[in-house]
Amino acid sequence: MKFLDLDLKIELRGSNGYPVAADSGLGQARGLCSLDPAGPELAKMIEAISGEELIGRGLAEFGQQLGDALINGEVRELFNSLVGAAQAQTKAGTRTGVRLQLRIVPDELNVLPWELARLSANEDPLCVSSQNAITRYLEMKVPERDLTTVKPLRMLGVIPQGSGLNVEKEKDALDKAVAGLGESLQLTWLEGAVTTDRVRDALGEADYHIIHFIGHGSFKNDIASLQMNDEQGDEYPVRSETFAGFFRNRESVRLVLLNACRGAARSSAQALAGVAPQVAKRGVPAVLAMQWDFNDRMAQQFGKAFYRSLCIGPESGEVDTAVARGRGILYDEYPDSRGFATPVLFFRSDTGRLWKDAEAEAEEKRQAEAKATPQVVHNVTNTQSGGVTIGSGANINIGSGDITGGNKITAGGDIINAGAGSTVNVGQADPLAAANLLTELIKWEAQMKIKAGTIQLSADDKKDLIEQIVK
Repeated sequence: MKFLDLDLKIELRGSNGYPVAADSGLGQARGLCSLDPAGPELAKMIEAISGEELIGRGLAEFGQQLGDALINGEVRELFNSLVGAAQAQTKAGTRTGVRLQLRIVPDELNVLPWELARLSANEDPLCVSSQNAITRYLEMKVPERDLTTVKPLRMLGVIPQGSGLNVEKEKDALDKAVAGLGESLQLTWLEGAVTTDRVRDALGEADYHIIHFIGHGSFKNDIASLQMNDEQGDEYPVRSETFAGFFRNRESVRLVLLNACRGAARSSAQALAGVAPQVAKRGVPAVLAMQWDFNDRMAQQFGKAFYRSLCIGPESGEVDTAVARGRGILYDEYPDSRGFATPVLFFRSDTGRLWKDAEAEAEEKRQAEAKATPQVVHNVTNTQSGGVTIGSGANINIGSGDITGGNKITAGGDIINAGAGSTVNVGQADPLAAANLLTELIKWEAQMKIKAGTIQLSADDKKDLIEQIVK
Protein backbone atom coordinates (compact mmCIF):
# COMPACT_ATOMS: atom_id res chain seq x y z
CA MET A 1 0.00 0.00 0.00
CA LYS A 2 1.27 3.42 -0.96
CA PHE A 3 0.22 6.36 1.23
CA LEU A 4 -0.18 10.04 0.47
CA ASP A 5 0.64 11.75 3.78
CA LEU A 6 -1.44 14.55 5.24
CA ASP A 7 0.51 16.06 8.12
CA LEU A 8 -1.91 17.71 10.59
CA LYS A 9 -0.26 19.77 13.30
CA ILE A 10 -2.45 21.17 16.08
CA GLU A 11 -0.66 24.17 17.51
CA LEU A 12 -0.92 25.94 20.88
CA ARG A 13 -4.21 27.64 21.58
CA GLY A 14 -4.84 31.13 20.24
CA SER A 15 -7.64 33.61 20.84
CA ASN A 16 -10.15 31.67 18.70
CA GLY A 17 -9.01 28.12 19.32
CA TYR A 18 -6.20 25.83 18.25
CA PRO A 19 -4.65 26.57 14.81
CA VAL A 20 -4.28 23.53 12.56
CA ALA A 21 -1.51 23.45 9.94
CA ALA A 22 -1.96 20.90 7.15
CA ASP A 23 0.88 19.90 4.86
CA SER A 24 0.94 17.40 2.01
CA GLY A 25 2.49 16.70 -1.34
CA LEU A 26 -0.43 18.52 -2.98
CA GLY A 27 -0.05 21.68 -0.97
CA GLN A 28 -0.69 23.30 2.40
CA ALA A 29 -3.74 24.60 4.25
CA ARG A 30 -4.70 26.24 7.51
CA GLY A 31 -7.63 25.45 9.77
CA LEU A 32 -8.90 25.96 13.30
CA CYS A 33 -9.81 23.43 15.97
CA SER A 34 -12.36 25.09 18.25
CA LEU A 35 -12.66 22.30 20.82
CA ASP A 36 -12.52 23.33 24.47
CA PRO A 37 -11.00 20.40 26.40
CA ALA A 38 -11.64 22.19 29.69
CA GLY A 39 -15.32 22.73 28.90
CA PRO A 40 -17.88 20.68 30.85
CA GLU A 41 -19.52 19.19 27.75
CA LEU A 42 -16.34 17.71 26.28
CA ALA A 43 -15.14 16.54 29.69
CA LYS A 44 -18.48 14.77 30.21
CA MET A 45 -18.13 13.02 26.85
CA ILE A 46 -14.63 11.80 27.63
CA GLU A 47 -15.75 10.52 31.02
CA ALA A 48 -18.66 8.67 29.42
CA ILE A 49 -16.39 7.02 26.83
CA SER A 50 -13.89 6.00 29.50
CA GLY A 51 -16.70 4.38 31.50
CA GLU A 52 -18.14 2.72 28.36
CA GLU A 53 -21.37 4.66 28.85
CA LEU A 54 -21.28 6.40 25.46
CA ILE A 55 -22.00 3.85 22.74
CA GLY A 56 -23.73 3.49 19.40
CA ARG A 57 -25.16 6.66 17.88
CA GLY A 58 -23.77 8.86 20.65
CA LEU A 59 -20.27 7.54 20.01
CA ALA A 60 -20.65 8.15 16.28
CA GLU A 61 -21.82 11.73 16.81
CA PHE A 62 -18.88 12.43 19.11
CA GLY A 63 -16.57 10.97 16.46
CA GLN A 64 -18.04 13.38 13.92
CA GLN A 65 -17.45 16.23 16.36
CA LEU A 66 -13.78 15.30 16.53
CA GLY A 67 -13.55 14.90 12.75
CA ASP A 68 -15.16 18.27 12.08
CA ALA A 69 -12.86 19.96 14.61
CA LEU A 70 -9.76 18.51 12.97
CA ILE A 71 -10.65 18.52 9.26
CA ASN A 72 -12.61 21.59 8.19
CA GLY A 73 -12.48 24.48 5.70
CA GLU A 74 -9.29 24.53 3.62
CA VAL A 75 -8.00 21.44 5.43
CA ARG A 76 -11.11 19.51 4.34
CA GLU A 77 -10.56 20.62 0.74
CA LEU A 78 -6.94 19.46 0.85
CA PHE A 79 -7.98 16.15 2.40
CA ASN A 80 -10.58 15.61 -0.34
CA SER A 81 -7.94 16.36 -2.99
CA LEU A 82 -5.65 13.73 -1.50
CA VAL A 83 -8.48 11.19 -1.40
CA GLY A 84 -9.18 11.87 -5.06
CA ALA A 85 -5.49 11.51 -5.96
CA ALA A 86 -5.27 8.26 -4.01
CA GLN A 87 -8.34 6.86 -5.79
CA ALA A 88 -6.91 7.81 -9.18
CA GLN A 89 -3.63 6.04 -8.42
CA THR A 90 -5.52 2.98 -7.21
CA LYS A 91 -7.50 2.84 -10.46
CA ALA A 92 -4.21 3.14 -12.36
CA GLY A 93 -2.96 0.00 -10.64
CA THR A 94 -1.12 1.28 -7.53
CA ARG A 95 -3.09 0.71 -4.30
CA THR A 96 -2.96 4.07 -2.56
CA GLY A 97 -4.49 5.57 0.56
CA VAL A 98 -4.27 8.72 2.69
CA ARG A 99 -2.34 8.65 5.97
CA LEU A 100 -3.26 11.26 8.58
CA GLN A 101 -0.22 12.06 10.70
CA LEU A 102 -1.35 13.88 13.84
CA ARG A 103 1.22 16.15 15.50
CA ILE A 104 -0.52 17.40 18.63
CA VAL A 105 1.43 20.07 20.50
CA PRO A 106 -1.02 21.00 23.35
CA ASP A 107 -0.93 18.41 26.15
CA GLU A 108 -4.63 18.90 26.84
CA LEU A 109 -5.51 17.68 23.34
CA ASN A 110 -3.25 14.63 23.42
CA VAL A 111 -5.65 12.79 25.73
CA LEU A 112 -8.56 13.11 23.29
CA PRO A 113 -9.48 9.90 21.40
CA TRP A 114 -8.80 11.16 17.87
CA GLU A 115 -9.03 7.59 16.58
CA LEU A 116 -12.84 7.93 16.90
CA ALA A 117 -12.88 10.71 14.26
CA ARG A 118 -15.23 10.43 11.30
CA LEU A 119 -16.50 12.93 8.75
CA SER A 120 -20.15 11.95 9.17
CA ALA A 121 -22.09 10.10 11.84
CA ASN A 122 -23.47 7.91 9.03
CA GLU A 123 -20.03 6.99 7.64
CA ASP A 124 -17.42 4.64 8.98
CA PRO A 125 -14.69 6.08 11.22
CA LEU A 126 -11.60 7.11 9.29
CA CYS A 127 -9.26 4.75 11.14
CA VAL A 128 -11.02 1.48 10.24
CA SER A 129 -10.15 1.75 6.54
CA SER A 130 -6.69 0.84 5.29
CA GLN A 131 -7.14 3.71 2.81
CA ASN A 132 -7.27 6.20 5.71
CA ALA A 133 -4.60 5.31 8.27
CA ILE A 134 -4.34 7.47 11.40
CA THR A 135 -1.06 7.72 13.28
CA ARG A 136 0.25 10.03 15.99
CA TYR A 137 3.64 11.54 15.29
CA LEU A 138 5.64 12.49 18.37
CA GLU A 139 7.76 15.64 18.11
CA MET A 140 11.05 14.83 19.89
CA LYS A 141 14.70 15.79 19.72
CA VAL A 142 15.68 12.13 19.43
CA PRO A 143 16.80 11.33 15.85
CA GLU A 144 14.39 9.23 13.83
CA ARG A 145 15.31 5.60 13.29
CA ASP A 146 14.40 3.91 10.02
CA LEU A 147 11.49 1.53 10.60
CA THR A 148 12.41 -0.76 7.72
CA THR A 149 14.89 -3.53 8.42
CA VAL A 150 15.91 -6.81 6.80
CA LYS A 151 14.70 -10.35 7.38
CA PRO A 152 14.82 -12.53 9.34
CA LEU A 153 13.02 -10.56 12.03
CA ARG A 154 13.05 -11.59 15.66
CA MET A 155 10.10 -11.01 17.95
CA LEU A 156 10.09 -11.23 21.75
CA GLY A 157 6.75 -11.86 23.47
CA VAL A 158 6.73 -10.80 27.13
CA ILE A 159 4.04 -12.25 29.44
CA PRO A 160 4.51 -11.60 33.19
CA GLN A 161 2.71 -14.13 35.34
CA GLY A 162 -0.28 -13.31 37.52
CA SER A 163 -2.06 -11.04 35.05
CA GLY A 164 -5.28 -13.04 35.11
CA LEU A 165 -5.57 -12.58 31.34
CA ASN A 166 -6.39 -15.39 28.94
CA VAL A 167 -2.88 -15.26 27.56
CA GLU A 168 -2.91 -18.74 26.03
CA LYS A 169 -5.42 -17.80 23.32
CA GLU A 170 -3.58 -14.60 22.46
CA LYS A 171 -0.30 -16.47 22.46
CA ASP A 172 -1.77 -19.12 20.17
CA ALA A 173 -3.12 -16.45 17.80
CA LEU A 174 0.35 -14.88 17.55
CA ASP A 175 2.02 -18.25 16.98
CA LYS A 176 -0.36 -19.02 14.10
CA ALA A 177 -0.02 -15.57 12.59
CA VAL A 178 3.76 -15.60 12.37
CA ALA A 179 3.90 -19.26 11.30
CA GLY A 180 3.07 -18.20 7.76
CA LEU A 181 6.43 -16.46 7.42
CA GLY A 182 8.50 -19.50 8.37
CA GLU A 183 12.05 -18.46 9.17
CA SER A 184 11.41 -14.87 8.11
CA LEU A 185 9.97 -14.03 11.55
CA GLN A 186 11.20 -15.88 14.62
CA LEU A 187 9.08 -15.63 17.79
CA THR A 188 10.52 -16.17 21.28
CA TRP A 189 8.44 -16.08 24.47
CA LEU A 190 9.56 -14.72 27.84
CA GLU A 191 7.11 -16.06 30.43
CA GLY A 192 6.78 -16.98 34.11
CA ALA A 193 8.33 -14.61 36.61
CA VAL A 194 9.31 -11.80 34.25
CA THR A 195 11.66 -9.50 36.12
CA THR A 196 13.44 -6.42 34.84
CA ASP A 197 16.71 -8.38 34.86
CA ARG A 198 15.23 -11.15 32.72
CA VAL A 199 14.00 -8.63 30.15
CA ARG A 200 17.40 -6.92 30.00
CA ASP A 201 19.15 -10.31 29.68
CA ALA A 202 16.82 -11.37 26.84
CA LEU A 203 17.37 -8.13 24.94
CA GLY A 204 21.11 -8.56 25.37
CA GLU A 205 21.12 -12.10 23.98
CA ALA A 206 19.63 -11.31 20.57
CA ASP A 207 18.78 -8.35 18.35
CA TYR A 208 14.99 -8.28 18.58
CA HIS A 209 12.97 -6.17 16.15
CA ILE A 210 9.47 -6.52 17.67
CA ILE A 211 8.49 -6.55 21.36
CA HIS A 212 4.96 -7.66 22.31
CA PHE A 213 3.95 -7.07 25.94
CA ILE A 214 0.81 -8.68 27.42
CA GLY A 215 -0.15 -7.54 30.91
CA HIS A 216 -1.59 -4.75 33.06
CA GLY A 217 -1.06 -1.02 33.04
CA SER A 218 -1.84 1.37 35.88
CA PHE A 219 -1.66 5.01 36.83
CA LYS A 220 -1.36 5.82 40.52
CA ASN A 221 -0.19 9.00 42.20
CA ASP A 222 0.71 10.46 38.79
CA ILE A 223 3.06 7.55 38.05
CA ALA A 224 2.47 5.42 34.96
CA SER A 225 3.63 1.82 35.22
CA LEU A 226 3.32 -1.69 33.77
CA GLN A 227 2.90 -4.73 36.00
CA MET A 228 5.80 -7.18 35.90
CA ASN A 229 7.22 -9.56 38.55
CA ASP A 230 9.76 -9.49 41.34
CA GLU A 231 12.19 -12.31 42.10
CA GLN A 232 9.48 -14.21 44.01
CA GLY A 233 7.08 -14.00 41.08
CA ASP A 234 4.75 -11.49 42.70
CA GLU A 235 3.37 -8.47 40.84
CA TYR A 236 5.86 -5.64 40.66
CA PRO A 237 5.02 -2.24 39.11
CA VAL A 238 7.68 -1.02 36.68
CA ARG A 239 7.57 2.71 36.02
CA SER A 240 7.29 3.92 32.45
CA GLU A 241 10.80 5.43 32.52
CA THR A 242 12.27 2.11 33.69
CA PHE A 243 10.38 0.11 31.08
CA ALA A 244 11.44 2.53 28.34
CA GLY A 245 15.04 2.19 29.53
CA PHE A 246 15.02 -1.42 28.26
CA PHE A 247 15.30 0.01 24.75
CA ARG A 248 18.11 2.46 25.32
CA ASN A 249 20.85 1.71 22.76
CA ARG A 250 18.80 -1.18 21.35
CA GLU A 251 19.08 -0.09 17.73
CA SER A 252 17.42 -3.24 16.38
CA VAL A 253 14.00 -2.63 18.02
CA ARG A 254 11.52 -1.27 15.46
CA LEU A 255 8.09 -1.94 16.98
CA VAL A 256 6.84 -2.22 20.56
CA LEU A 257 3.25 -3.37 21.09
CA LEU A 258 1.81 -2.79 24.56
CA ASN A 259 -1.31 -4.86 25.10
CA ALA A 260 -1.79 -3.73 28.69
CA CYS A 261 -5.34 -3.71 29.95
CA ARG A 262 -7.70 -4.67 32.76
CA GLY A 263 -6.98 -1.61 34.88
CA ALA A 264 -9.51 1.19 35.55
CA ALA A 265 -10.31 2.67 32.14
CA ARG A 266 -9.16 6.18 32.93
CA SER A 267 -6.00 5.01 34.69
CA SER A 268 -5.19 2.55 31.92
CA ALA A 269 -5.49 5.26 29.30
CA GLN A 270 -3.22 7.62 31.18
CA ALA A 271 -0.68 4.90 31.89
CA LEU A 272 -0.32 3.94 28.26
CA ALA A 273 -0.29 7.54 27.14
CA GLY A 274 2.72 7.87 29.43
CA VAL A 275 4.55 4.63 28.60
CA ALA A 276 4.32 4.88 24.81
CA PRO A 277 5.98 8.31 24.50
CA GLN A 278 8.69 7.22 26.93
CA VAL A 279 9.47 4.21 24.72
CA ALA A 280 9.48 6.43 21.63
CA LYS A 281 11.97 8.74 23.34
CA ARG A 282 14.43 5.85 23.32
CA GLY A 283 14.35 5.91 19.53
CA VAL A 284 11.78 3.15 18.83
CA PRO A 285 10.10 4.27 15.58
CA ALA A 286 6.69 2.59 16.13
CA VAL A 287 4.82 2.03 19.41
CA LEU A 288 1.31 0.57 19.50
CA ALA A 289 -0.54 1.10 22.79
CA MET A 290 -4.12 0.90 24.09
CA GLN A 291 -5.90 4.01 25.34
CA TRP A 292 -8.68 2.02 27.05
CA ASP A 293 -9.28 -1.48 28.37
CA PHE A 294 -9.50 -4.41 26.01
CA ASN A 295 -11.49 -7.46 27.04
CA ASP A 296 -9.84 -10.80 26.30
CA ARG A 297 -11.85 -11.52 23.15
CA MET A 298 -11.16 -8.10 21.62
CA ALA A 299 -7.47 -8.40 22.44
CA GLN A 300 -7.28 -11.79 20.73
CA GLN A 301 -9.20 -10.67 17.65
CA PHE A 302 -7.16 -7.52 17.22
CA GLY A 303 -3.86 -9.35 17.78
CA LYS A 304 -4.75 -12.05 15.26
CA ALA A 305 -5.89 -9.57 12.59
CA PHE A 306 -2.91 -7.27 13.19
CA TYR A 307 -0.24 -9.96 12.95
CA ARG A 308 -1.85 -11.84 10.06
CA SER A 309 -1.95 -8.62 8.04
CA LEU A 310 1.57 -7.73 9.15
CA CYS A 311 3.01 -11.14 8.35
CA ILE A 312 0.95 -12.66 5.54
CA GLY A 313 -0.43 -11.44 2.23
CA PRO A 314 0.11 -8.52 -0.15
CA GLU A 315 0.26 -5.95 2.69
CA SER A 316 2.80 -7.83 4.78
CA GLY A 317 5.29 -5.63 6.57
CA GLU A 318 2.97 -2.58 6.63
CA VAL A 319 2.46 -1.58 10.27
CA ASP A 320 -0.12 1.18 9.73
CA THR A 321 -2.15 -1.00 7.35
CA ALA A 322 -2.09 -3.89 9.85
CA VAL A 323 -3.39 -1.58 12.60
CA ALA A 324 -6.21 -0.43 10.31
CA ARG A 325 -7.09 -4.05 9.52
CA GLY A 326 -7.26 -4.89 13.22
CA ARG A 327 -9.40 -1.83 13.96
CA GLY A 328 -11.72 -2.78 11.09
CA ILE A 329 -12.31 -6.25 12.52
CA LEU A 330 -13.29 -4.78 15.89
CA TYR A 331 -15.58 -2.23 14.26
CA ASP A 332 -17.33 -4.93 12.25
CA GLU A 333 -17.75 -7.16 15.31
CA TYR A 334 -18.60 -4.42 17.82
CA PRO A 335 -19.90 -1.39 15.84
CA ASP A 336 -21.43 0.28 18.91
CA SER A 337 -18.26 -0.05 21.01
CA ARG A 338 -15.18 2.12 21.44
CA GLY A 339 -13.04 -1.00 20.91
CA PHE A 340 -11.96 -0.16 17.33
CA ALA A 341 -10.45 3.14 18.54
CA THR A 342 -8.61 1.60 21.49
CA PRO A 343 -5.29 0.93 19.65
CA VAL A 344 -3.17 4.06 19.24
CA LEU A 345 -0.19 4.02 16.88
CA PHE A 346 2.67 6.36 17.80
CA PHE A 347 4.97 6.82 14.84
CA ARG A 348 8.37 8.40 14.31
CA SER A 349 9.15 7.17 10.81
CA ASP A 350 8.51 8.37 7.26
CA THR A 351 7.65 4.85 6.15
CA GLY A 352 5.15 2.36 7.54
CA ARG A 353 7.03 -0.74 6.42
CA LEU A 354 8.86 -3.12 8.72
CA TRP A 355 10.34 -4.95 5.76
CA LYS A 356 10.07 -4.93 1.97
CA ASP A 357 8.28 -7.69 0.13
CA ALA A 358 10.16 -9.73 -2.47
CA GLU A 359 8.76 -7.75 -5.40
CA ALA A 360 9.74 -4.41 -3.84
CA GLU A 361 13.23 -5.68 -3.02
CA ALA A 362 13.71 -6.94 -6.58
CA GLU A 363 12.53 -3.63 -8.05
CA GLU A 364 14.81 -1.64 -5.75
CA LYS A 365 17.76 -3.82 -6.73
CA ARG A 366 16.94 -3.45 -10.41
CA GLN A 367 16.79 0.34 -10.15
CA ALA A 368 20.07 0.46 -8.24
CA GLU A 369 21.80 -1.67 -10.88
CA ALA A 370 20.33 0.44 -13.68
CA LYS A 371 21.65 3.60 -12.06
CA ALA A 372 25.09 2.13 -11.45
CA THR A 373 25.45 0.67 -14.96
CA PRO A 374 23.98 2.56 -17.94
CA GLN A 375 21.94 0.25 -20.17
CA VAL A 376 22.48 0.57 -23.91
CA VAL A 377 20.27 -1.01 -26.54
CA HIS A 378 22.75 -1.56 -29.35
CA ASN A 379 21.31 -0.21 -32.55
CA VAL A 380 24.39 1.80 -33.49
CA THR A 381 26.31 1.55 -36.77
CA ASN A 382 29.64 2.92 -37.95
CA THR A 383 30.00 4.99 -41.06
CA GLN A 384 33.09 5.51 -43.14
CA SER A 385 32.10 9.12 -43.75
CA GLY A 386 33.10 10.19 -40.27
CA GLY A 387 29.89 9.88 -38.25
CA VAL A 388 28.20 7.64 -35.73
CA THR A 389 24.61 6.77 -36.65
CA ILE A 390 22.10 5.78 -33.96
CA GLY A 391 19.50 3.59 -35.58
CA SER A 392 15.75 3.76 -35.06
CA GLY A 393 14.66 2.51 -31.65
CA ALA A 394 18.04 2.83 -29.98
CA ASN A 395 17.77 3.56 -26.25
CA ILE A 396 20.78 4.58 -24.21
CA ASN A 397 19.78 5.12 -20.56
CA ILE A 398 22.25 7.72 -19.37
CA GLY A 399 22.11 10.89 -17.37
CA SER A 400 20.06 14.02 -17.18
CA GLY A 401 21.61 17.47 -16.89
CA ASP A 402 24.08 19.53 -18.89
CA ILE A 403 27.58 18.60 -20.01
CA THR A 404 29.97 21.31 -21.16
CA GLY A 405 31.55 21.47 -24.55
CA GLY A 406 28.38 21.95 -26.55
CA ASN A 407 26.95 18.52 -25.79
CA LYS A 408 23.64 18.83 -23.95
CA ILE A 409 21.60 16.25 -22.12
CA THR A 410 18.11 17.03 -20.87
CA ALA A 411 15.56 14.93 -18.99
CA GLY A 412 14.26 11.60 -20.36
CA GLY A 413 14.30 10.89 -24.05
CA ASP A 414 16.24 13.92 -25.26
CA ILE A 415 19.51 14.07 -27.24
CA ILE A 416 23.25 14.30 -27.07
CA ASN A 417 24.88 15.98 -30.07
CA ALA A 418 27.99 13.85 -30.29
CA GLY A 419 29.40 15.42 -33.40
CA ALA A 420 27.82 16.09 -36.77
CA GLY A 421 25.12 13.62 -37.67
CA SER A 422 25.16 11.72 -34.38
CA THR A 423 22.06 11.51 -32.19
CA VAL A 424 21.65 9.60 -28.92
CA ASN A 425 18.35 9.20 -27.11
CA VAL A 426 18.82 9.30 -23.33
CA GLY A 427 16.71 8.52 -20.27
CA GLN A 428 17.12 9.17 -16.55
CA ALA A 429 20.36 8.04 -14.89
CA ASP A 430 23.71 9.46 -13.78
CA PRO A 431 25.29 12.57 -15.41
CA LEU A 432 28.77 11.08 -14.85
CA ALA A 433 27.73 7.98 -16.77
CA ALA A 434 26.46 10.25 -19.56
CA ALA A 435 29.79 12.03 -19.74
CA ASN A 436 31.69 8.75 -19.88
CA LEU A 437 29.49 7.36 -22.64
CA LEU A 438 29.71 10.61 -24.59
CA THR A 439 33.51 10.43 -24.39
CA GLU A 440 33.41 6.89 -25.78
CA LEU A 441 31.19 8.01 -28.67
CA ILE A 442 33.55 10.87 -29.55
CA LYS A 443 36.52 8.48 -29.46
CA TRP A 444 34.61 6.15 -31.73
CA GLU A 445 33.83 8.95 -34.18
CA ALA A 446 37.48 10.04 -34.17
CA GLN A 447 38.54 6.50 -34.97
CA MET A 448 36.17 6.38 -37.91
CA LYS A 449 37.42 9.73 -39.27
CA ILE A 450 41.06 8.65 -38.97
CA LYS A 451 40.31 5.41 -40.79
CA ALA A 452 38.38 7.27 -43.48
CA GLY A 453 41.21 9.75 -43.94
CA THR A 454 39.12 12.73 -42.90
CA ILE A 455 41.77 13.66 -40.35
CA GLN A 456 45.23 14.03 -41.98
CA LEU A 457 48.05 13.03 -39.62
CA SER A 458 51.59 11.82 -39.96
CA ALA A 459 52.11 8.13 -39.41
CA ASP A 460 53.71 8.68 -35.97
CA ASP A 461 51.06 11.20 -34.86
CA LYS A 462 48.32 8.91 -36.06
CA LYS A 463 49.80 6.01 -34.12
CA ASP A 464 50.11 8.08 -30.93
CA LEU A 465 46.57 9.44 -31.23
CA ILE A 466 45.06 6.01 -31.77
CA GLU A 467 46.90 4.73 -28.69
CA GLN A 468 45.41 7.57 -26.65
CA ILE A 469 41.91 7.00 -27.98
CA VAL A 470 41.78 3.28 -27.27
CA LYS A 471 43.00 3.66 -23.67
